[in-house]
Amino acid sequence: FHIDDIAPRPVPETLDIIALLVPHIGGGEASSIVPVSRRDAMIALAPSGIAQMPGERESGFRFFSDLTRLLPCYRLSLGTQPQE
Repeated sequence: FHIDDIAPRPVPETLDIIALLVPHIGGGEASSIVPVSRRDAMIALAPSGIAQMPGERESGFRFFSDLTRLLPCYRLSLGTQPQE
């Protein structure tokens, strides 16, 4: 996978993160985005984030904690329609 395959425009050097999306397999037909509590976002993100940084558990936990505190958090419930 390369970003040019899905974004033919020039890719910016930096991007601002303005929100966190917690992915969820919804099972319904349509996808949806709904607010989620910072606590629930942290619980959803922490296991995979910490597992991907095994030597950095404490700093990884702080990183995700800071992100969920500073940014609005949403659940992206993925529907069954891939064309969405």
